[in-house]
Amino acid sequence: MPNNPLLVFPIVSNDQRSKKKTGFPVLNYPQKDSQIQKFDAKFDRIERLFTAEGVRLSSSIQGLIPEMILVFEIAGSLDNFFKAVEATPGLEY
Repeated sequence: MPNNPLLVFPIVSNDQRSKKKTGFPVLNYPQKDSQIQKFDAKFDRIERLFTAEGVRLSSSIQGLIPEMILVFEIAGSLDNFFKAVEATPGLEY
């Protein structure tokens, strides 16, 4: 057996494994004031454009012009979204 290399195995140890966190990551929400400062002018412009174009809400995209569709992505549940819309002056669903 002189042609075979010598195999050195590591020493066995019983180390503790670290536990991984499970579940969904915690969502970090921006402060209300920073959102107002960042998006207020943009929403004003969108509101003016919507008023000029006669905007409507729809649960289906069938028959709509793709360039005229605005999609809102929300973080959290729909119930929380609807509560936020109800609590915001000037918004309604």
